[in-house]
Amino acid sequence: MLDKLGIFILKATSRLPMWLLYGISNMLYILLYYVFSYRKKVVYTNLHNSFPEKSEKEIEAIAKQFYKHLTDLGVEIIKAFSISEKELLQRVKMKDQALLDEHFKNKQNIILVSGHYGNWEWLGLAISYYSKMEMVSVYKPIQNELFNNLFIKMRSQFGADIVPMKQFFRQVIRKRRNQIMPSLVADQTPHKGEIEYWTQFLNQETPVYLGVEKMTQMLKVPVYYTAMNKVKRGHYEIELIKVSDGIDEPEYAITNKHVKILEKHIQASPANWLWSHKRWKYKKENLN
Repeated sequence: MLDKLGIFILKATSRLPMWLLYGISNMLYILLYYVFSYRKKVVYTNLHNSFPEKSEKEIEAIAKQFYKHLTDLGVEIIKAFSISEKELLQRVKMKDQALLDEHFKNKQNIILVSGHYGNWEWLGLAISYYSKMEMVSVYKPIQNELFNNLFIKMRSQFGADIVPMKQFFRQVIRKRRNQIMPSLVADQTPHKGEIEYWTQFLNQETPVYLGVEKMTQMLKVPVYYTAMNKVKRGHYEIELIKVSDGIDEPEYAITNKHVKILEKHIQASPANWLWSHKRWKYKKENLN
């Protein structure tokens, strides 16, 4: 009963105009940052370790900007449950439409990799709309079945195939002769029992998933980092940055390349990455 009530409230809230949702975001920012100090220790530790050259004043400024972005992100994701095609296209522009069209014309599949930067939910919706290829997107199932189904419906509303993590490679293999774009968000922390590779990321030894590299080696198609650039509040532009042509790459080269592209993206505008995530909860020396 409570789950159904929560879904009703979520859907009703999503139909509010964005100006009102951003008003709610302004209040949430004050509550999260000043009142509840939501994950402040995690955020400040991550920022200090990632930018040791920055002063305390600079770190604080980034942190405040991050919390403002985080609450905006929250209401934008809520909006995604009812966003119209027209509003989505007004708010998310595709810089490299010609590149997507060229790959489709040449009947060449591509792989997309991104991070928890900008608004990754709107990114998935927009990419699945702008491309003539079918986006096959990986996701981690939510334990609550009602909310899990709700998120699948939201993420697939413009044509994406939303596939659980454990079934993702199998689904891509099954569809590989069609025109598809496998899409992965690759900056999560692997479970300590699944760590296969560590690399330097934001001045720290960091465990990373090898899924993008393994898929590229399997399909032998180009892979692009999808940069979700925030133009202004509620408005984004997607840029495709080539990571690799997908052939003749040394081991771990593709992984290191897409990690470095994300790193540069974060360094250019730090506040738009998910600093509240416990990205460095495992230390290499503690797992050896």
